[in-house]
Amino acid sequence: MRILASIILALASARAEPEAPARPKVALEALQRLKGMDLEANPSLKAAVDRIVEGARGTPDFIQIARILELRGEHPEILAIALKEGAASDAAVEGIRLILAHDGAGLIQDRLAAAEAAELEELVGLLGNAGDAAAIALLAEMLADPERPAESRRLAVRALARTEAGARALLAADPGDELAAAAAESLRVSPWPEIQSLAAERFPAAAAGGLTALPSAAELATMRGDAARGALVAALPQTACLACHRIGERGVDFGPALTEIGNKLSREALIESILDPAASVSHGYQAWQISLKPGGSRAGFIVSETDDELVLKEPSGVQTRIGKPDILSRTQIPGSMMPAGLEHTMTPGQFVDLIEYMTTLKP
Repeated sequence: MRILASIILALASARAEPEAPARPKVALEALQRLKGMDLEANPSLKAAVDRIVEGARGTPDFIQIARILELRGEHPEILAIALKEGAASDAAVEGIRLILAHDGAGLIQDRLAAAEAAELEELVGLLGNAGDAAAIALLAEMLADPERPAESRRLAVRALARTEAGARALLAADPGDELAAAAAESLRVSPWPEIQSLAAERFPAAAAGGLTALPSAAELATMRGDAARGALVAALPQTACLACHRIGERGVDFGPALTEIGNKLSREALIESILDPAASVSHGYQAWQISLKPGGSRAGFIVSETDDELVLKEPSGVQTRIGKPDILSRTQIPGSMMPAGLEHTMTPGQFVDLIEYMTTLKP
């Protein structure tokens, strides 16, 4: 313990130099070892920890520190950091989960009511990526509020569809005629086949889409499209390309990056990858369903694992740490988490344009 106290004291008193990027990580590891200790019984150690806490304010590390030390009075600070970092930040999403786990739903409700458009979109995105029961309840409440503008409720629809539990809540909700098409569109590209099937039953008219059937794969391979138009197709919500993949600086880091896909797959292989995504699953992209002891489950790719926890990358692109004691079971999901039937979200012309665009994605 003397050695650990010396580490904390040294870290708290020294300035973090740019050439020492490992310093915050070491501090977090040291604090982790102090978890559960009575710091009040050691004034010098408490003072050192307090200096670390103050020095981390305004940064994502503060969220990790708040989790480790179970700080209960820092919800406004955590929320401010989460909004600054954005919905794609692992730390920001963990911050939202931390606030909700510590009875901070009221703070988020107030912010949802007062937020301007840009901040509202970020906060709703954070709740969707958090995906726990409290976050889903807030989004469902937002969706059901007739006083909210349709665009705000549409944000809630899209956010709910990001997780399996949220998608099930959306299926059980009544989005009204105004948002039925948005709900069908979001759920139709869900990575969970059962959700897709239930959505087709729940929103049959909106899910049908009225699109023309595609030619055969062999015929599609002989057709040429317009790459510029294809770039626009890739960005459409219903095609879900950017909802799961990165193309340059755009999109979500979940499935394999498409930035150089034209250099890796032939035109025929690109067509096949959309028509039958389960035919070839890239190494490292085998999906797992993790059932949790408190109830519920999470799904995604296991990116790392230790004796104490595993890190799961979820469809939102967020990496979630799950403690081994919280895991009830894990089951490998057969096939691909890329939804089947994406070709039905496009006209034949749009499909060919998309393939043409992908062939141009090279170094």
